[in-house]
Amino acid sequence: MYTRAFQAGHRTAFVSVHPDQSYWTNGPMFAGMLNTICNFYGVNRVVVIAHSKGGLDTDASLIHNNAWNRVERVITLGSPHFGTLLADLASSGWTSWLGVIFEQNNNATKSLQTGAAASFRNLTDNHPNRPRTNFRTYGGWRYNGWLWTSGVYLSRNGGSSSQCGNDGVVNYSSTRRPNSAVIFGCNDSRGGVNHSDIAKGTPMWATYRPPTTQLTDKRSR
Repeated sequence: MYTRAFQAGHRTAFVSVHPDQSYWTNGPMFAGMLNTICNFYGVNRVVVIAHSKGGLDTDASLIHNNAWNRVERVITLGSPHFGTLLADLASSGWTSWLGVIFEQNNNATKSLQTGAAASFRNLTDNHPNRPRTNFRTYGGWRYNGWLWTSGVYLSRNGGSSSQCGNDGVVNYSSTRRPNSAVIFGCNDSRGGVNHSDIAKGTPMWATYRPPTTQLTDKRSR
């Protein structure tokens, strides 16, 4: 991804937050990073592209830590805005294939449980800072390879093709953040990527460069 962004002439910053902590911990951390990035490049606002839980970390940063004025738009890739049933399953009983996805049952995994995510959405979507943000969401619907087992489980639990599918980790319906535009609709052929490939430059760069040219003007409610 970095090579493609660099060759396209974009000034970029790649950041990582705590992989084992919730969005309540990572939100303020990312807010500080946004200030550092903007100051370094001498700009007022940036575009954030966030993969998976990074979308919720960004949401917490902009809404609950007042970093909205540092971001022009956010594009989330496969983010479980309503959580994922795999996190629920990980908390009920450990299995080896969930270990590959989540590494361990930590605070990050717990924050992605559907109940925790629903509580986060309730606090976030009704926050006065919410209208100050500009989110666009992208959800995949293909599961294969090492995500086959988890994809089959999700397919049997609200993520079947008739329900727009899943990417092996997140049901498509969960990737649609309320009050946000949707990049490509349900089962669009360009959404045929799994949760891992959504973060890679080869299949994804053309999807959001420039993002506005391929934006489907729909609002997820």
